[in-house]
Amino acid sequence: MSTSPTSAEEHTGLAPAPTYEYTYDIPSPPRTTIPPPPIDERGLPDISMTAPHPDRGSIFPNTSFLSHISYHNLWTKNNLLDWRYEHRRTAQRVLPFMYLGPANVARDAGFLTREGITLVVGVKGRVGVKGGGGGKRIAAWNVGKGVESAVFDAYGDQDLMGCFEGTVEVVNEHLERRWRSQSQSQSQSGESRGGNAPTVATDDDDDLLPGKVLVFCETGNERSAPVVAAYILAMFDVDMVKAIQIVQAQRFCASFDDAARQLLETWEEILKARRDVMGVRSADRNGEITAPREEDQDSVRMPPMRNFAANRSSKRTLDQVDEGAMDVDVLDKDAREAGSREGKAPFQDEWDS
Repeated sequence: MSTSPTSAEEHTGLAPAPTYEYTYDIPSPPRTTIPPPPIDERGLPDISMTAPHPDRGSIFPNTSFLSHISYHNLWTKNNLLDWRYEHRRTAQRVLPFMYLGPANVARDAGFLTREGITLVVGVKGRVGVKGGGGGKRIAAWNVGKGVESAVFDAYGDQDLMGCFEGTVEVVNEHLERRWRSQSQSQSQSGESRGGNAPTVATDDDDDLLPGKVLVFCETGNERSAPVVAAYILAMFDVDMVKAIQIVQAQRFCASFDDAARQLLETWEEILKARRDVMGVRSADRNGEITAPREEDQDSVRMPPMRNFAANRSSKRTLDQVDEGAMDVDVLDKDAREAGSREGKAPFQDEWDS
């Protein structure tokens, strides 16, 4: 029994030959390449992130605190060049108020106190930070020490999508609540002194930050890294590539495989769709959406809707019969045009080639 050949050149005699080259690889989407960020004259990553996304508040609540944080001094050293293997066991500061690291850092009481961590967010899988094990022990331990905590389950890649939105809501609610309490205290203190309290927190003034968040998984490289990138996508005016560059520029060992990149691309499209919908709704409420002009309607005119339910028992009129005939003519024309298109059969006879 002979095997079928894979290309026309291998055929001899009167045998059908494939028109195209055949492949047996599993279909997969194209890969997204993440280039390294450019370097500025100081030798630091040239990644600008100066302000939050202007439409962040339209799709997520509790985002006022972001406008009172400065991001001008986010890059203090080039971790891409100064990275050492031992750094993977520590946590790195990705945003002025957000750290990314492994699970052992969440157990380090000295680190939490020294850095002023007020919330830890764990992303646990089937191994490592297990349910009823490490993750819950970390949560209960930190709550007892005055540090709030949240743990999300991410047993597979698709579960990370739920972690994206959940992390954004938990982090923003925590920091917004602390910022409002801090602003109220500063306002009362400023009134007692007869002046105004500072309202903008810089990277050098950690005491003015409403709080700090540590996002972790077992290694700090797999599940927690895409979660931090998803938060940056939701809150700042950057794309998926730039969000990954920001995370990897601070924690070089963060891993973003093809599945994680595809999830972040999907998350980015979801955020764009939400912002578009909220933008249209906002314009509609403000009366900014107007009906199209008569000259614009002439180019693309939709047929009027007919109430078929009201006229279900009545017979069609002559006008309706003519309209139906016109529709059939259009369909016939489309069918004739489709039939006139030339195509290639998947196989062809050797003597016809």
